[in-house]
Amino acid sequence: MAMAKVPIGRILREARRRARGRAGRDQEAFVDRTARVIGVPLISVGRWFFGLALLGLGAEHFIFREFVIGRAPAWPDGHAVTLSWVYGSGVLVMLVGLAVLFRRWARPATLALGMLVFGWALLRHLPIVIAD
Repeated sequence: MAMAKVPIGRILREARRRARGRAGRDQEAFVDRTARVIGVPLISVGRWFFGLALLGLGAEHFIFREFVIGRAPAWPDGHAVTLSWVYGSGVLVMLVGLAVLFRRWARPATLALGMLVFGWALLRHLPIVIAD
């Protein structure tokens, strides 16, 4: 008895093609369905809250600079250097808030803010880690 050749490669390719098409349609339907339920207004309200909060946080860097100096990295030493950390980060936070509000360069700006916060934490605790 001879066995029939089964085109496994073709069957698998067809199955993958169908799965991709079905997943794409399901994903589009899910996005469309959530867009109608949640809607764009909530996203824009969240963007406004986040942008205004960042503007307020940046302004607090200038108002409460003595408090923020205590949170700035301890090195390099010097009062002028720590004030430059405070003012520089305050300006950056306010610029990120404006970028989020005006929807211009919001993703790279928030990424830069995240790197700033990470850099602050690293430089703040690095001398303590090295001393141990």
